[in-house]
Amino acid sequence: MLIRRAEAKIARILYFVGNGILVTIQKMFWPLKRPYTARNVCVYRVGNIGDVVCAIPAIYSIRHAYPEARITLLSSPGKKGTPGADDLLNGVDWLDEIITYYLEDIDTFIKQFRFIWNLRPRKFDVWVELPNDLATMRVLLRNILAAKITGAGWAAGWRLNTIRLWAQAQAENFVIDNEVTRLLKIVTDYGMAGKPLYPLPLNGTHAETVDDLLREAGYSSKQIIAIAPGAKRPINRWPAERFAEIGRYLAGKGYAILVVGGDTDKEICLWIANAVGTESKCIAGMLSLLEFAELLNRCRLLICNDSGPQHLSAAVGTPCVSLFSSRDVKGKWHPFGPDNIVIQKPVACHTCFLEECPYDNMCIKLIQVQDVIEAIDRKIRPLPTSITPRVAS
Repeated sequence: MLIRRAEAKIARILYFVGNGILVTIQKMFWPLKRPYTARNVCVYRVGNIGDVVCAIPAIYSIRHAYPEARITLLSSPGKKGTPGADDLLNGVDWLDEIITYYLEDIDTFIKQFRFIWNLRPRKFDVWVELPNDLATMRVLLRNILAAKITGAGWAAGWRLNTIRLWAQAQAENFVIDNEVTRLLKIVTDYGMAGKPLYPLPLNGTHAETVDDLLREAGYSSKQIIAIAPGAKRPINRWPAERFAEIGRYLAGKGYAILVVGGDTDKEICLWIANAVGTESKCIAGMLSLLEFAELLNRCRLLICNDSGPQHLSAAVGTPCVSLFSSRDVKGKWHPFGPDNIVIQKPVACHTCFLEECPYDNMCIKLIQVQDVIEAIDRKIRPLPTSITPRVAS
């Protein structure tokens, strides 16, 4: 215990020094205070769907700080074919442009420099980075240099958020902000006061598509619970047979079950739907991201792993029961809001940051079906007459 506390103190010092260096360099490059008017603003945020959803309140706060500016979101989901910001935010009236690039576009130094140099004609007055949770000091310094090369008139946002060294000591001794809160604090520090708002571009077309899907499934007049068994990392996947048990339990209570996910989740989703029975349908890969958001808005509850759907569900106001491994720092990626339940079991090897578990996904397998049923029952018990149920917008 004493060793862990000492490690945590050293880590805190490293954060202080690292972020002090970042702030110093930022002030050397951009010594003036943030301008309160701007014509062109760039917001830099990379990541997959969960990363983008968690950043929406902060990005929207920047829009409110610069209501007359042209706002450009610069983003990358990683490799080509991976869903990202363009799939979710294309069409919002509070962004003027989304520039998406892929790892293949910047996989050499020459490509990186050319890509950055080509941004110079846009003449950004303001550049705000909403850094990735695991961005290293090297990456953050590179990004500061990139913003300077573009000719940005003022730039900020760089924070060292996660040092992998002594991760367990940090998890046990630090109070960790949720990702939504962390990003909102960045913009708030620069006078762009933010609120947890998620203005997604949902419209009548998305509603009609979901209406048709529910009508064809025979679910138009039923209460629906969604199950999302997929996850980007194997270490975050709860066993499929346990999701099937949950589905059978809910079907027995009269709920219609939709097993949801992307194209890569089709096989497991179909298996679960078949294992649940006639009151379950697999719709994996059938909806766009915004149609999926509209569907979640119609659901009573989402049951899922630590993955993008939990953040999308939180964004539209549908509560979720999320099942977490102990891979990441506890609390950082929990779905935002008080209506959600997270189930996570303590293990000695927590905060490992591994992609695959050498112990057969021990931490997430410690979550039992009964644990999830108890959480579900807390969410779906009949509401008191004094409380008005949430109505889908």
